[in-house]
Amino acid sequence: MNTNHVQVEVLGPARVVVDGEEIRLQPSLLIVLAFVALSDGLFVDYQHLYRAFAADTPGRQTTVRAYVSNLRGQLGTHVIPKRDGGIRLAIDREQIDAVRFDALLNKALRLPDDKRIHVLREARDLWRPGEPFTGADHPLSDRFDQLNERRRGMFLDLIQAESRLGRPDWAVADAEQAAKLWPTDELVCSALFDALAAAGREREIESKFTNYLDRAQQSGVKVSPELRAKARQKRPRKSGVVPPAYAAHYQLPPLNTVVRGRDVELARLDTLLGDGTSAPRIATITGPPGIGKTELALSWSTRSVARFPERFTDGNLYFDLAGFSGHDPVPTEVVLTAFIRTFGVDPIERASSDLVSVYRTILADRAVLVVLDNAANYDQVKDLIAVGAANRTIITSRSVLLTSHVVGGVCEIELSPLSPEAGQQVLADSIGEDRVSAEWVMATDIVKRCGGLPLAIQLVAARTRSRPLHTLRTIEAELKATGALLDIGPTSDNPGLRESFTWSYRNLGDRAARVLHIIALHPGSSVSAEVVAYLAELPRQEVLLALDELLGNHLVNSAPRDRFAVHDMLREYAVDMATRAGPGEVARVREALLEYLLWAAVRCDRALDSGRDLPVGEPDERAPLPEPMTKQDATDWLTAEHETFLAVLDSPEFAAWPAYRWLLPAALCAFHNRSAHWITAEKLLHAALDVDKSEFGPSEAARFQAVILRLIGMVQRKQGKLNLAIQQFTWSIRRCAEIGARIDEANGHQQLSVAYEDQELWSDSLRHCTIAHSIYEGLDDFRGMGHTRNTMASVELAAGHPERAVAHGLAALAAINRTTDDYGKAAVHRNLHRVYKSLNDWEQAIAHGESAAQLYRVDAPANEAHILISLISVYQQLGHADKERRAAERAHAILDKLPEKRSRDEETRARLAALLAN
Repeated sequence: MNTNHVQVEVLGPARVVVDGEEIRLQPSLLIVLAFVALSDGLFVDYQHLYRAFAADTPGRQTTVRAYVSNLRGQLGTHVIPKRDGGIRLAIDREQIDAVRFDALLNKALRLPDDKRIHVLREARDLWRPGEPFTGADHPLSDRFDQLNERRRGMFLDLIQAESRLGRPDWAVADAEQAAKLWPTDELVCSALFDALAAAGREREIESKFTNYLDRAQQSGVKVSPELRAKARQKRPRKSGVVPPAYAAHYQLPPLNTVVRGRDVELARLDTLLGDGTSAPRIATITGPPGIGKTELALSWSTRSVARFPERFTDGNLYFDLAGFSGHDPVPTEVVLTAFIRTFGVDPIERASSDLVSVYRTILADRAVLVVLDNAANYDQVKDLIAVGAANRTIITSRSVLLTSHVVGGVCEIELSPLSPEAGQQVLADSIGEDRVSAEWVMATDIVKRCGGLPLAIQLVAARTRSRPLHTLRTIEAELKATGALLDIGPTSDNPGLRESFTWSYRNLGDRAARVLHIIALHPGSSVSAEVVAYLAELPRQEVLLALDELLGNHLVNSAPRDRFAVHDMLREYAVDMATRAGPGEVARVREALLEYLLWAAVRCDRALDSGRDLPVGEPDERAPLPEPMTKQDATDWLTAEHETFLAVLDSPEFAAWPAYRWLLPAALCAFHNRSAHWITAEKLLHAALDVDKSEFGPSEAARFQAVILRLIGMVQRKQGKLNLAIQQFTWSIRRCAEIGARIDEANGHQQLSVAYEDQELWSDSLRHCTIAHSIYEGLDDFRGMGHTRNTMASVELAAGHPERAVAHGLAALAAINRTTDDYGKAAVHRNLHRVYKSLNDWEQAIAHGESAAQLYRVDAPANEAHILISLISVYQQLGHADKERRAAERAHAILDKLPEKRSRDEETRARLAALLAN
């Protein structure tokens, strides 16, 4: 195990985490682990352990040694026995939260306040809710007393630093948290009074002091005269100052960018300008990080105030609520205080409970635009919404704001990524039209890489502006590296992407963060909740709750077919966070996904009657595998997941499991052949030949190569690459003969005979058919016998022997009907259609042709199209005009939708179009 991936946490309920997974230990073992972790050098000898655990008898000493032995059994090589007696932990000291806590406090001593508070906050957040250990007599009680005292000093230092920086709201929040931890501590209580006074909340001090007196009396703590004097001193005084007269204020901050691609959204916001009762009074703008919510709100507000000065005659109010930022969300009381002061009213003379009433009274008869930016949730803004018929409120947030369920008349806007055209406009606005026009392709690639996120485009644009002599090709090449966009630093106008994403990520619960990791690690464009639950090893109901949280924070999106998706930039960030949390867990999830996809593909492959047997073992019974009842079910499932298979096989992150790089293409081959994905299949199968085969035995490696070569030949034949296909089949047969793989050898001869048939080399085709048929007969393989007899029928027909072809075709049908191979049955019917058509036996030709078309319809659309085309001429002979037209229409529609068209498909489609036009 890697020592960097072990964490020992004692600041709160003690626990040990290995590779992102908590290891459950008995309390006694946790105490031993914590004792060693907090010792110098992470080493403790047995004599020290005996004294610490009061093991003064042989029996108790045996118990301590048993603790050590059990700990080694649980943590393996992380616990190292020492020859001179004792144990040492083989972990990084930085992975012990108490060590990091001490280091952060020491670091904070050397920093100015503006940087110091961030270090102190990081130290504060290392402590988790709950007590480290219960009981006062355990061997770590003195150490925890010291840590707790340092924690208390940290809070006092932090509160003072926040007050000095003019952030009394932060100071109050930290002081109240400290008061809960040390309810009768005078220094903490005094710090709380100072913070409340600095925040303009003196009226609360009296009630806080009364509560403190009650706790002190119950605990027998004497209250000092100094604290009593401070409580009296900080109480609010009556003021005789007359508030200044009110004047309309313009608080909207300047907008430094041009909003592009949001014409629809701006038009929807224009409905706020209406005067009737049906006009909305509130607009909410929501979306993921970096999507441009603030820019849209400020763009519309600035434009509307300028164009319609008579509309909001009493001004506009703006506040950044810091709901998702590097700071704590701004309390509602702070915003109310600021807004009330704007109208010339002193909030200090008002009780906190009266602030909402005062605010609403002030606005009731006015015409004000209120912009509440970056809200954490609806609770933060519900008391800030402007009342009064002429007032309007715009709220931006990353959270889903459920205002429509609480108040009426809401215009709800959820922003999506910009279109490529709009993204290029944003880039051109920043770096100039000439630069974008000169390298239009590179500009397009940059916008695509940014995923339509305005923030990402603006960050790249800022980097580009700083390099006026560099080409866009250079910039685009830099962005291809993993994490390159995330690591672009902030500008004076914008935070960096990583920083922006972190503001949302850190608000997630552990369960939601884990589910986000799983969705990001899944390389497809979307994934179902069932698959997420399987990969996360969580109950489905818990996953659904986590998805609700992620949807509410716009970190995932709903996708078609009851699935969920994540933006590419957020995916990259979440994968990075998952890797930091535990690379072992990332590897487990990826391997589990490969296993799931392979078993799902094998199930569908069997439903398609490929007859292929792959060494995949038994599936995990917990996996939500598809259960295709028909070939159409199998084809539909594989079509829906095809993008995921391609992403997995193309991704270097999945290359660590080489077996899947040939098993998956092999399991998909029948689907690829029948769905006309021939080019894709050939590419994947060629890549499969290059996988590491060192773990295979010689015979297994030879069979693997033979199978892949044969599959490559099959898809090359479908593409008309006959010479290449014959070469692949010949090599495959040679490998199979060397290892005695008779069934695979027969399959190779069968495919080779078809390729020779395509080249009109009739004798070569019949020779290989005969060899294959002989092997199949010896193995009682009716499927193989049916296919080889069918090829013989085709060859005899082409050689001018239709009577022999009929005999072979009927024998093929008799053999193949003893199997469940519908694709093979369709091929036999197709050949019999051709044979009877050559004999002018129109009724038999129609019967077999329609049977083939029906069977091909499920899983081989290209083949269905071509048999329909052959049927058209037969329908013409019998005067079936309606059937002729229906066959032509369906064949044309099929060829039009083929994912990968061959040249003959395009030619046939053109002829059908002309036929239908006439």
